Amino acid sequence: AEPAVQPLYDLRDLHLAGARASLAWTVLGQGAQALRDRELLDLVSDCHPETIRTLKWTVQQLKEASPQILAG
Repeated sequence: AEPAVQPLYDLRDLHLAGARASLAWTVLGQGAQALRDRELLDLVSDCHPETIRTLKWTVQQLKEASPQILAG
């Protein structure tokens, strides 16, 4: 990859890592519900929203950076 577009690749990789984490939180949450594991469900409820915020942040960063990098 050209060095100029490396920030886009880095943001993409960060977003994909966040998406994998979000899926893991979802699976853990479903398991916690099935097992009626209140402690695990509380952990998922505390942590998953931060992962969602990260995903929203990476999308916004990609939207802002893409035009400048690709046009540059």
